[in-house]
Amino acid sequence: GAPLPGTPFGLYVDVRDPDGGSVRGTAAIVSLHEWDGSPLPSDLMTIGNQVGHDCSAYSDEGQVVQCASILSLPKARKYVVLARAADPNGVPLMTAFSLGRTAAE
Repeated sequence: GAPLPGTPFGLYVDVRDPDGGSVRGTAAIVSLHEWDGSPLPSDLMTIGNQVGHDCSAYSDEGQVVQCASILSLPKARKYVVLARAADPNGVPLMTAFSLGRTAAE
């Protein structure tokens, strides 16, 4: 289920190489951003205002919940979680997923 506003939530981190294998120990920066529900822009760094602080996480094949004391939805609305990392060759990686819902939903 979706986290409730005001309740901290955590996430699992599993960075994968192009062949689908896990890359353990890769640092990732995770942030929460306001979102109006429109299609995500191709440049994810232009997504809505950041809410709260960044969280430093590490790829561990999704073994341990991370960021649980840092990430929290401030109110009932839609958000995007943005994760940024770099592959072993220094190529930037970025992914986003939506979270939350409006009071009407």
